[in-house]
Order: sequence, then C-alpha cells, then structure tokens
Amino acid sequence: MGGFSLNLERYVKRGDIPLILRCLLDRIPVIIYSDSEKDADELNTLMARLLPNRYERVFLIDFATLREYNNIIDLEIKDIECPRSVFRAVTNTVNHLFEGFSDFRGWVISASGDKQFFQKLLSYIEAYNPVLLIVKYFRNSSNCVELTSIPQVSQLDVSFERNLIESVDAESKSSIERIKRVLKNKIHGSGVSSIFSSTLLNFESEEEALKESLFNSQIFLFVNACKRALYLLTRVDLINEFNIDWCISEKTLLNSIKYTAATASRILDFINAEWGLDFHKYIRKGAFSALGDIIEGLWG
Repeated sequence: MGGFSLNLERYVKRGDIPLILRCLLDRIPVIIYSDSEKDADELNTLMARLLPNRYERVFLIDFATLREYNNIIDLEIKDIECPRSVFRAVTNTVNHLFEGFSDFRGWVISASGDKQFFQKLLSYIEAYNPVLLIVKYFRNSSNCVELTSIPQVSQLDVSFERNLIESVDAESKSSIERIKRVLKNKIHGSGVSSIFSSTLLNFESEEEALKESLFNSQIFLFVNACKRALYLLTRVDLINEFNIDWCISEKTLLNSIKYTAATASRILDFINAEWGLDFHKYIRKGAFSALGDIIEGLWG
C-alpha cells in the first residue's frame, strides 16, 4: 500500500470523496465491494486513515464478540470524553457479522466474492441501518459511490468536506512550491546535473506526508470546535429543562466557538452523529435569528 491518499483517486472519482468523508465523519456505515480482496481491504484501510479523531478497532482482532462490541458502545454513550471508534471489518471477517451484530454506525466493511453473498450482506446491514454508503470498485469496469436510505433522505450537504479537501490540497502544493523555488534559485547556473536537480526537487513523498498532517490538523480543528459547541448546547439544554425557553442563533453559536469553516447545521449534524445528542431545536434561523444577534451583541 502506498502513502497517505486523501483523494483516494485510484479507487473512486475525485468528486465522490467529499460524500465519502461526510459519511465517515457522521458514522454512516460504509460498505466496500470489489472483485479484489486486496483492493477492498486497502480501500478500507485508507478510509479509516481519514478519521484521525477516531480510535481504530479491527473486527476479530480488537474485539470479536457482540458483548465486547456492546461494552465499547456503552462506554461511548456514558462518557462524551471517551474517544469514538471507527470499526473495520475486512473481507475475511465479514461472515462473522451475521452472528448477532446489528448496529453498524461507524463501521467500514469490505467484501469481495460473488454478488449473491454481497447482496446477502447488504440486505442484512440494511435491515438494521436505514442509511448506507456503498462503494463499488472493479478493476476492469466502472465504479460507483451510492448513498442509499430508507426512507429517502435529502441529499447530504458536502460543502464543508469539499472545502476542507480543496484547502488541504492547495496549502500542501503551495508549501512545496515555495520550498522548490528556494532550491531552484540556488541550483540555477550552479552546474549541478539535471538528474541530481530532479532528485533534489522531487518532493512527492514529502508532499503526501504534509498533506496528511494538514488534513489531520483540519479534522481536529473541526472536531474540537464541535466539542466546544457541545459544551455550550448541553448547558442550553439544561436551562430549558427548568422551563426557560431559550435558543441561540447560528451566528452566536459560531462566534462563541470561534469557528466558521463549517455551518451551524453541519456542526449540529456532527454532534448528533458523534455523541448522539440532537440540539437542532435550540438554534434559531431566519429573521428572528438576525434580531437575536443584534440584541446579544449589545451585551458584548
């Protein structure tokens, strides 16, 4: 397997990456199907690497029984500070998923073999998980990424994920170009051979490492911002339990957590997926939201 591949472009179209990242972040089960076990499992591994905020747990290695799995989930429910997990099931372990497992939130599952088995696996997971992302990769035919849901959900907004990926790509390329420019200025006219110059200016592996570092940093910035929003909104929820009807505006939420790379709606969706808490009802929108921002602004 090669180095960090943010875009996963060997397996899927570039335009599908934001949707994959959105589903991974929001713990929507991802099912990978390929005619090659090696490719299916490699894609599984690469997807897990897009979640530096999660603790990776491999099925039949880090946990094997339903009881062990439920203990992990129970701990996550009881402790919001507990690191959330990404659960990986590779091709040679998927048969064991039929042994009572039903909740596949946060799972990345890879499968290979005949279509009948894949359809059996898909039907089994769909029976318990109404929203799935299916990624199909075949070496000699067209590939596809498909979000399936019962009932039908509206198309997921992936603007945050798209912007994050584009900013990481742009910043890594810009950083490497600045380094190359310094070297080129020194090499120019120095008599250094073209072969040696080419070696000096080859930063392919360094760019991948830089890209991964920048990507991880942006993911943690987002997760930490969502956690700050979680701390605020749990207090808002507590206040409302005392029959004090209080909501805050989208702008107030973003200002309080000092993060504007994602919308309030995206942050609320992530909180719901990551910690199982739905705070959408406490956020005002529209004209009343703007008025609320003015009033709250008067108080500094």
